[in-house]
Amino acid sequence: MQAAFVVIGMGGIGVILLLASVFTKRMNRLVTEPLDELLQGAGRIRDGNLNEEIAYGRRGRIREGLPDF
Repeated sequence: MQAAFVVIGMGGIGVILLLASVFTKRMNRLVTEPLDELLQGAGRIRDGNLNEEIAYGRRGRIREGLPDF
């Protein structure tokens, strides 16, 4: 009986770790992709290309701020 609880507990921990990993990868992508695009655009501006637009297709706070940048 006690072994069954240990197996169930370990399975539960495994599921939680799997879900946490998926969530972390998704959040990482949602944060880093827009920042990478912004940094690339800033690099083009630094190199003198002042006509370059920084395009970002997703909705969100970063997209709202790009026209000001």
